[in-house]
Amino acid sequence: MASPITTTTQIAGPVNVVFQQTLLRNAKARCPYFVGSVPAEIREHTGSFTAKWRRIENLTPVSAALSQLTGNVAFPTRDAVQPSVSDITQAVSKYGNYILLNEEVDLVNMAPVRGNVH
Repeated sequence: MASPITTTTQIAGPVNVVFQQTLLRNAKARCPYFVGSVPAEIREHTGSFTAKWRRIENLTPVSAALSQLTGNVAFPTRDAVQPSVSDITQAVSKYGNYILLNEEVDLVNMAPVRGNVH
């Protein structure tokens, strides 16, 4: 089956690239679900398509102040707690698509714009 070629009819030259870049930069900052999130990293040749995050629960606040250490040194010098750790895993799926551009679209558009379209 033949693949259609995208021309300047579908992707015209940029009109106001500065405005477009500002709009995209601001749109990224307005995604509340991504604030504070850490992307997973799937490395090559690890035998798995599973992303893993480790969540360490917050410690319970303590209302009693610590006292000054006196007398003989003993380890551990203070009572410690053990945090609860939970691993979150998610299987990763691969998706993809492509667009074939003609030489006019390639010549008229800036390199960063073309890089997102290929």
